Amino acid sequence: MSLRANLKSGMRVGTDLSAHLLSHIPRRAAVRVLTYHEVFPGDAPCANPYNQVSAARLAAQIDALLKAGYSFSTISQMASKLKSSGEALARTICLTFDDGLQEHATIVLPILRERGIPATFYVLTGRVGRFRGGGRGPGRHLGAAEINDLATSGMEIGSHGRDHAVLIRLSASG
Repeated sequence: MSLRANLKSGMRVGTDLSAHLLSHIPRRAAVRVLTYHEVFPGDAPCANPYNQVSAARLAAQIDALLKAGYSFSTISQMASKLKSSGEALARTICLTFDDGLQEHATIVLPILRERGIPATFYVLTGRVGRFRGGGRGPGRHLGAAEINDLATSGMEIGSHGRDHAVLIRLSASG
């Protein structure tokens, strides 16, 4: 067996063992936030599983959480609950979507509406309606009408910054 195959096998066994051990440890209430970025239509494979998900996989993940008895909240709703009671809701998930991408309105919103769950969308305020590159290629950031549609559908809108600046590269003056 090659070194790569041995490493992959060892990592898989270690991950399985960690998951098994952790499943037997009593859990305290905690805020659980699932953060998404790019969402592909259909069930297309994703080149970067840490930053991308297909619509089919996103829907399956949400459905599995619903089946397991989780409820969903926006970030502000959860913060309000924490402030008033000092404790997170034990089986509550906050879904967030970063970068304000067009597919958040065209792909994600219908999935959330169908299930009647809220989410928080973080928009790059300096890129509203602009075309973009990176990731899986050209696309567009959310336009003002799409942001309004998200908000009127019960979704929370937050700022992800003006232009996605890399903070460690900024000077003290901005």
